[in-house]
Amino acid sequence: MNTENHILSVMYVLFLCLILGQKSTYCAIIDNNSEDNIYASQKDKERFEIKNLVNETGFDYGIDLSDQDLEEIAESVGKFKISTLSFSKSRFNREGAIEWYHNIRNVSKVFYNVITDHKHYNEHTAVRASINMAHQLVSWWITRTNYTLVHEVAHGEAIKEFGGKDIKLWVGNDSFDSVGAFYLAFMSTYNRGAISYTVDTLSPEQEAAISAAGINSQLRLAEEIAEESIINRRFDQSDALHYILNKVISTVYYQYDPNSNMSDLAHYAQALHQQGIIHADEIDSTKEYISNISFLATLLSGRTWEAVNAFSDEIMLNKHYTDTYAFKTPVGEVTWPEFAAFLNNKGVSGKISASLLTESRMTYHFSFETPLIGETANEVGLGFTYKSDSWQTTVKTYFNDQDGRGATIRSQYDVGRKNGFSFFAEAKAENGTLNQRRHQYSLTGQESNEFETSFNIGVEYRF
Repeated sequence: MNTENHILSVMYVLFLCLILGQKSTYCAIIDNNSEDNIYASQKDKERFEIKNLVNETGFDYGIDLSDQDLEEIAESVGKFKISTLSFSKSRFNREGAIEWYHNIRNVSKVFYNVITDHKHYNEHTAVRASINMAHQLVSWWITRTNYTLVHEVAHGEAIKEFGGKDIKLWVGNDSFDSVGAFYLAFMSTYNRGAISYTVDTLSPEQEAAISAAGINSQLRLAEEIAEESIINRRFDQSDALHYILNKVISTVYYQYDPNSNMSDLAHYAQALHQQGIIHADEIDSTKEYISNISFLATLLSGRTWEAVNAFSDEIMLNKHYTDTYAFKTPVGEVTWPEFAAFLNNKGVSGKISASLLTESRMTYHFSFETPLIGETANEVGLGFTYKSDSWQTTVKTYFNDQDGRGATIRSQYDVGRKNGFSFFAEAKAENGTLNQRRHQYSLTGQESNEFETSFNIGVEYRF
């Protein structure tokens, strides 16, 4: 791709981020066979090139450009799933909110597929760019509600865990007791979302966990989108804003109001000061440091530039992006790493993760997390994903130097290769891992030296 295309794409993405990210503090899973994805994209590219050739020469070369089989393959690139939610007695159920977000993200994919089938879509680059801009604005307005929901529900779950009461969700000056009412109200306004509560007393560690809950949940969403694209071996351009906005959430918080003492980032830095991890005169510089690290992690991450290329290929070249940034090795291709900065109850940690892509059905995952500020653990993550025509199973294990360990397994079976039901089950067992401390709010993680376990089952329908 030429430099002009790259520059235009970067400007397009950053422009959308500046417009959409300022008042959003806050991402469905495409699950096609990876070989199908690549094949479909290659066929789509071939059809595009053949059509250009026919237009330029006036000869059809005996090729049927309306081949129904080819059209069916091309359309299969964007599959849509609706998944059951993880229900809970608590009204603040972060896992359910995340799953709901993923469902809505896939609605956006379906909407995008309808748009790209419009008869005027392929007429000119400017037309494609305009249609894509309209799609991003409309779909973002819907999905912003969902990542706001995830953000605030994560706060609420942490607050509830530490004994908070009278928890209310706010949209502008209006308060709501119901998560559903908050969701509908937020969708119909451009006001910001917030949460309020009362609590007898909180330790500085608990304050840090509550303040970090929303940001960490969004970073997790970005991780899941990145991992999904790696397993599928292609980045879907309709996921670009979801990935980038959630990835740079700490930077958005800081840039929105760097002098504010009311933002999550400010409360988090103050909680670190109360623990003696930073000095009083370091609160502002710590906020700026977290913001800069968040932005740098986004720029260095491989999926960021895959997102930019996906936009560029779609708008400038009218084709699906099919590459994964990776280095060739004797045993396979190692993906360009993902970087992230997570906010833990005792400090900030930096995480690097990568995957090994093989010619078989296996994808291997590696990660390493280390302290940047404070007293977090050094943690190693190892895992793999096996993906066949009908089955997909992911297994991950974690170990750190504070005797923390954990494992997660998720398995899914598809009934019908293209359309139909999918059944999935997920089990977790963790004791002192950083992920557990961030998302299950177990501050020491090992008070009873027992594993915290969870098990979920569900059904998805694929269109």
